[in-house]
Parts: sequence; C-alpha cells; structure tokens
Amino acid sequence: MSKLNTFSTTLKKLDIRYNSFQSFMPNEELGILRNIKYLLLDGNTLDKNFLQSSGVMPSLKVLSVANCGLTGTLPIQGFCNLKYLEELSLSFNNFHGNLPPCLGNLTFLRVIDLTQNQFTGNIASSPLSNLLSLEYLLLRNNNFEIPISFESFANHSKLKYVIPDGNSLVVQTSTRNWIPKFQLEALSLTNNCSVIPNFLHYQHQLRQLSLSDCNIGGNFPNWLLKNNPRLEEVYLDGNAFTGSFHELSFLK
Repeated sequence: MSKLNTFSTTLKKLDIRYNSFQSFMPNEELGILRNIKYLLLDGNTLDKNFLQSSGVMPSLKVLSVANCGLTGTLPIQGFCNLKYLEELSLSFNNFHGNLPPCLGNLTFLRVIDLTQNQFTGNIASSPLSNLLSLEYLLLRNNNFEIPISFESFANHSKLKYVIPDGNSLVVQTSTRNWIPKFQLEALSLTNNCSVIPNFLHYQHQLRQLSLSDCNIGGNFPNWLLKNNPRLEEVYLDGNAFTGSFHELSFLK
C-alpha cells in the first residue's frame, strides 16, 4: 500500500484484470486513487461494498468490474457520484433489482455494459432513457422489459450499438409518429419480438443485425437490406418470412 500511496497523485490508469486478488484494497483507502481515470478490475474478487465507496475516485472515466462476483442491488451512495464516468462495465456479475434513479445523473456515460446479470424493470422508465450521451447499450441476458418500439430512446442521437436480447420484449403500440435521432450500427433483438420494430424503417447505417427466433411472418423485408448498404452480418433465422430468393437479386 505504501508504494501505491507514492504514485497516488499521478496514477491515471490501473489495469489488474484477471489476477487472483481476493479484494482490491480497503474501502477507506480508496481515496488515494482520487486522480485515477481508468480502473480495470475484471476477473478479481471485489468486496461487496466496493461500488458504494467508489465515489472517492471522482475523476474516473472508465470503470470495469466484469466477472468480479458482485451481488445485490446497485448502491445509491458513492457509485452515483462518478459524474465524469464515460464507460461502465458491470457484466457477468449477479446484480439484481431495478437500476437506481441516480444512474441518470451520469450524463457523460457513453458505454454501459450490464450483460449477464439479473437486473429488472422496464428500460423505458429506467434512468437509461435519460442518458443522452449513450453510444453502446449492452443489456443482454437480464430480466429487463424491453419495449420493442424503443420510443423512449428517440432522442438518443449518439446511440450506435443496442444489444438487449435475452430479456423480455414488450410489444407496444407507439403513442405517436416519431423518427429516431439515432442511426444504429448494430442491433440484436432475438426471441419472440414477433414484429419488426418500426424505427428500423429509418435506419441506414446498420452493419450488424439480428432478429433471430422472433417468429416474424409476412414478406421478406427487402427494404431493410436495401436501406442499409453497409450491412455485413444479418441473422433472420427462426422466422416465418415468405417470398422467393430471386427477390434478393439486388444483393452484391
């Protein structure tokens, strides 16, 4: 600890992912990292109160604690004081419950990865809908409710990657005609979405798309491929599309 104290005024990045630490450091001493900006702790075993004490590192821009054996609900104190946070990974832990409202105060957040937890709640009414700086929204394999209309994210103009499959998709009738401000590059909506989301009619920058196992019927959506000439990967298996292959002759 004395050596870490020596560098506490200058240390900006600390990457100790996938070691065998049983705890990071005593919570009361985290303040020596007050100037750190990048903290990568994936694959270690963290104290369950680590996030509650993380607010003593107010300069953090990137925090990654994937696969750290963390459980319980996200704390309100400390964690939500990371007002300059840009990237957050909590993936492959065992968090549960709703996202705390104060998460909506992290207005610089560009990347949030909540993959493989047990979070609950409807994302339309969650603090995620207030984070207009989001570019990557990674929610795979939780217990969220995902409104397929995605209307609550209409003003997220920077959104590029949306991966919410493995949750409960909710088919809702949109309350208004709206055009999204975002142009997605990747979207994955698998398992029982039953219809093609209307906002896809306005997407032109897609590179990856998955609507697998959605049981969508009707004519094959040629318009979806024509509208997105940059598409590199398309997964539409497990649906009930009709038509003939000659309709896809426009594909180079």
